[in-house]
Amino acid sequence: MGNINNGWEPPPYPIIKIVGVGRHGIESIISLGNAHKNQADRRHDCSQTVLASIAHITVSTSEQTHSMGTGITELLLQANGLQKPGENDSFELNLRAYQLNRERIADTFEGAHLIIIVADIDCHRTFDMTQLVAEVAHQTGALAAAFIVGSCPSKSQEDSGIIDHEIEVLLKSLNSVVVIPSDVLFPVFSEKEIRAIEVNKCIPEVFQQGVRDITDFIKATFLLGTALGDLKLILSEGGFSRMGIGIGVGVDRAQIAARMALSSPLLKGNLQDAQSILFLVSGGNNLGISEITRAASQAEEIVGPNANILVGSSIEGFVRDDIQVSIIATHISKNV
Repeated sequence: MGNINNGWEPPPYPIIKIVGVGRHGIESIISLGNAHKNQADRRHDCSQTVLASIAHITVSTSEQTHSMGTGITELLLQANGLQKPGENDSFELNLRAYQLNRERIADTFEGAHLIIIVADIDCHRTFDMTQLVAEVAHQTGALAAAFIVGSCPSKSQEDSGIIDHEIEVLLKSLNSVVVIPSDVLFPVFSEKEIRAIEVNKCIPEVFQQGVRDITDFIKATFLLGTALGDLKLILSEGGFSRMGIGIGVGVDRAQIAARMALSSPLLKGNLQDAQSILFLVSGGNNLGISEITRAASQAEEIVGPNANILVGSSIEGFVRDDIQVSIIATHISKNV
């Protein structure tokens, strides 16, 4: 007897291009690219197909930042020969390299359905490069979002206002900007001394988690054929957004993880104001449907009645004692 599939075909998978700008953005792309490659090597199902559709791209003018792993597209913008007489500011030189290579960046983005930019704009000089990359992403017509770190506690109130303005500028080109407040990522230095190396590790790890939430959600909804449509529902005109992460163990691990994520200091806002919530539950192959339901019910109790809540799950091929809940809340107030 022949195979019967009633005309069903796997849905087309979205092409995702994840782009790192600046030191922390590039470090995140390297780690995330290596992690996705390892996942793809271990899996032989639809997840492998989705992971193969993800391109990891770094954009930089410095060869020192480009010690990449396999599967990373390195877009090195040469600044050599661009220096004007009397010009010593490497920032101006690097920015001009970005401006003169817009077409190269656009060619790299060609064919993408979703472009995700990761960058650290606590350094205002990184912002100009990020803005240019965002403008190019917008011109492709793809759904475009960014994960950025902003609002460093060491900065003055005036500087905080500048960062708010920079986010508004990015939103002119991007559908959604997920802002990760650095003053929450690590304690105020006067209260607790932390080594610079720990800070430098912290930011890329949170970047990776946010991007992984989106790619895991696409994997979870791939066979349903709704992945890109659901992401458009959440990210299109998502505006100023935040993310939260929680982990739970024990009998009530699902509820514990959900409550921790929903009350995460990374959110810094009232979820009653959120327009949409991307709610991802991650666990091992012992993750139960009832646990996913109980975790999601926590969000329904906290968010506003008109918010869209999209729930996905990411299941590893082994037993895990813990459950992780990650959320991305869009159109959340930033004045909190």
